[in-house]
Amino acid sequence: MSFLPASPWDYVTSTDKHGKLRFDPRKSFEFGSYWTSTIWGCVLIYQGLFSEWFFAAYMACWTGARWLRDREQRMGAAHKVDNPDK
Repeated sequence: MSFLPASPWDYVTSTDKHGKLRFDPRKSFEFGSYWTSTIWGCVLIYQGLFSEWFFAAYMACWTGARWLRDREQRMGAAHKVDNPDK
């Protein structure tokens, strides 16, 4: 099992239900925010201002964001209704 995507584009795209690759704004926002806060954390470390509060907020935000995204996907799958007319 690999945690790395097959392509760097997997960080900002997703496949829709028809198998077409599309830009995913949620994933791209998460990816951009992750790198922005990571660089900001590196700047704080370099300046000697990095604190446990920044680290705790950093981890809470990314754990919470990932949990919410996964929850939304689980709820969407749970509410999927088959169309009996087709």
